[in-house]
Amino acid sequence: MRIREAIAIVLLCTVALQAYADPSETSAFKSISTYLSGPDGYQMLSDAHRIAGYTAAALGLSASILNPALVDDDLHGGLGTAAAVTSAITIGLGLVNYGDRISFEGDDLLSQDMLHALLSVSGSLLMIAASLGEDSGIHPWLGGIGAGLMSTSILIQIL
Repeated sequence: MRIREAIAIVLLCTVALQAYADPSETSAFKSISTYLSGPDGYQMLSDAHRIAGYTAAALGLSASILNPALVDDDLHGGLGTAAAVTSAITIGLGLVNYGDRISFEGDDLLSQDMLHALLSVSGSLLMIAASLGEDSGIHPWLGGIGAGLMSTSILIQIL
């Protein structure tokens, strides 16, 4: 993934989150915000977050296992880029749907939800960094640790 593509993804996620957080007078944004605030919207976002998270972890682990020593660089790169993009989408969906559960006060930092959030955000950032620094010697470490953290965050939430 190139820097230009990463910037475009960040901008797209920022615009989407801003439209959700502060809907303008545009009827489309108002109706979307109203729907997402209701129980059906919550369930839809919850399902989308879960599916995207499982997909991001699976793609990241696949990219780690199917490294360039075993498979073509294009396959490895495609899996890694897909993992980075899917992990960013997962984090965005999680923030929109579960942002009210994030708290850095007191014992909340060690709660199941906070551990899940911290590990998944850390893993996602490492996978994105790995996709941006694909020619560096630290690339395999960033991608592998990122995929591992994302997978661990899922296990914490399931257990």
